[in-house]
Amino acid sequence: MKHMVFSARLDKSLAAKVNAAVRKNRLTKKQFLEEAIRDKLVKLAATDDVLLESFNAWHRSETPEKTLQNIRGEFNKNFRRHRET
Repeated sequence: MKHMVFSARLDKSLAAKVNAAVRKNRLTKKQFLEEAIRDKLVKLAATDDVLLESFNAWHRSETPEKTLQNIRGEFNKNFRRHRET
């Protein structure tokens, strides 16, 4: 596996907690960070929801009939406008 250098600035208190955790658990910082990132990615993947990612596009404040009426009204308005030119 090819490795990549990843650099980030951490808050001092967070860095201190990371240092304490790796010493306590006898891990390298690399192992600790890789495991934390993998766990977070798994957690995020478990919450992936196509419907949520669609920005609630399926939720409309108007009824389907009202949406259809608005669409037909716009279509008819544009149809008349182009027909007159």
